[in-house]
Amino acid sequence: MKIIRVFLILCFTLCVSSAEAQKRVAKKTRKTPTKEIVNRPLPSMCGGGVVNSKAISLPKPVFPKEAKNIVASGSITVQVKLDEEGNVIEARACSGHPLLRESAVKAARQAKFKPTLLSGIPVKVSGVIIYNFTPETINDEVVVLACPPNMSNTKVLNGFAINLVKPEYPRELKEQRLSGAVNVQVTIDEDGKLFSATAVSGYQELRKYAVEAVKKSTFKRFVRCGQPVKVIGVIVYNFIPSE
Repeated sequence: MKIIRVFLILCFTLCVSSAEAQKRVAKKTRKTPTKEIVNRPLPSMCGGGVVNSKAISLPKPVFPKEAKNIVASGSITVQVKLDEEGNVIEARACSGHPLLRESAVKAARQAKFKPTLLSGIPVKVSGVIIYNFTPETINDEVVVLACPPNMSNTKVLNGFAINLVKPEYPRELKEQRLSGAVNVQVTIDEDGKLFSATAVSGYQELRKYAVEAVKKSTFKRFVRCGQPVKVIGVIVYNFIPSE
């Protein structure tokens, strides 16, 4: 009888120890994935259908002055969430020029849409509003280049000068019948100022006059993808002696 009692006590002890061990393993297993899920950031996405056509009221965004100054333009995509009544309850810009995003979001928050029904019941939905920013006027002193770039370093820039000074043509050189084109390679900085000018072709006697004329000239500013850029090209002067 005593042996049986001891045996039963041992069995009970083993069962309790096994149960406690299983609880510790289960608790540890539950904690690990929970912690990973909480700390994992939500993915940044811009999805859903375009809802512009479903708007009852879609205010036009203000074109920011700082964006106009650099001729920033293009499309801004705003992710929105609509409540059961068609009001915008969340809005964030997903793409487009940084200087235009805030204005687009402000306009999106003021928009009003038709309620979306699912089996006759109004529901919350997500979608995107697309705003197109086009400058009302382009400054005569600003050149908007294609984005992405397609302008080569050898493009003739004569037509982009605000004031292209005519070079001096000394009489003695005319009498020597020195004539033809002189190419001056120039670099125009982000403010439209001449950064450098070097004659790269033409008679040596004519080159210095061409360079001097370029240095007195003024040029337009160049903007690409909404940002001021430096441009390299050539100014071509044709020296033709009078008949």
